[in-house]
Amino acid sequence: MSRWPVIPRTAQLVVGLLLSACVQNDPPATHQQPFSVCQGGILAALPLIAAEKGYFAAEGIAADISVLGDGKAAMGRFLNGDCDAAVVGEPPIVRQCFDRNDFAIIATVVSSDNATKILALRSRGISSPRDLIGRRVGVSKGTTSHFFLDQFLKKNRIPTETLTVVDISHQDMPEALQRGTIDAFAGSDVSYLKGLQAAGSDAVTFTECGLTTHAAGLVVGKKWLDANQGVARGVLRGLLRAERELAAHPEVALKPLAKRLETSPAELKAVMAEQHNIVTLDHIFLLSLEDQARWMQENGVAEGKPSINFLNFLDPTLLSELKPGAVSLR
Repeated sequence: MSRWPVIPRTAQLVVGLLLSACVQNDPPATHQQPFSVCQGGILAALPLIAAEKGYFAAEGIAADISVLGDGKAAMGRFLNGDCDAAVVGEPPIVRQCFDRNDFAIIATVVSSDNATKILALRSRGISSPRDLIGRRVGVSKGTTSHFFLDQFLKKNRIPTETLTVVDISHQDMPEALQRGTIDAFAGSDVSYLKGLQAAGSDAVTFTECGLTTHAAGLVVGKKWLDANQGVARGVLRGLLRAERELAAHPEVALKPLAKRLETSPAELKAVMAEQHNIVTLDHIFLLSLEDQARWMQENGVAEGKPSINFLNFLDPTLLSELKPGAVSLR
């Protein structure tokens, strides 16, 4: 008689499924469809994790992700046809919605109500918000950082005209701060981290949790979406897997991401602790688009432009199919 018990076929099937679920990286699909992404502005970890862990490749997608200085640059590259998609914050999206309707947001991949901060130097005589008066403050105009700076100044009753606003890309801000071209800057995530590293003990940070809410939308062309439903569905599946991976194993997911962004895992962890890395399309994002549209109309960026129905730019069809609970636009 055998010493080993006989395992029923149903149990064998369950064990097989559990073992297969333990495999971290699926083998890539035989045919790989190219998919290029221009990403900028608020740090969006999920696309980078999905590419690094092979989740896009498992869906038959050869993802090429370019991380740019800010969302304005990423959106510009996308509109020029250099990328199949853009992952950017609300302002670059809203600005283009006033003039065109040939793109759609099929999901957001990260959100935060404390992503943007103002970094200044104590050695320049800045220790409180009102010390910004008469100073040169860097900001990339038309981005989430610009919106935050404007709201921060209003809350602290500092007229914009009492300081000099310098239009500068996020990637150039840390060096400009050290060089003395600017005395402070409004930035988020990577640009803030690099500025903090460079400033060391001389840094002073101004922040206002909840003052503004920002999210990064996944933007694709409407014609591209009609012609590439399978690719778009695979991209979302890869992002949803990355979401689960980050939630289950945050430390493992952060190491390659920190290396790519040239920062330490500890600093990256601190930034991401203030984020919600979830694939969704919700009413908060819709309200944020509307708020920033009004801000642009009031500040001359989109003066005289008609109001926008942003529901015409949100396409929840595929995300609703894959994860119905992720969509809440009403």
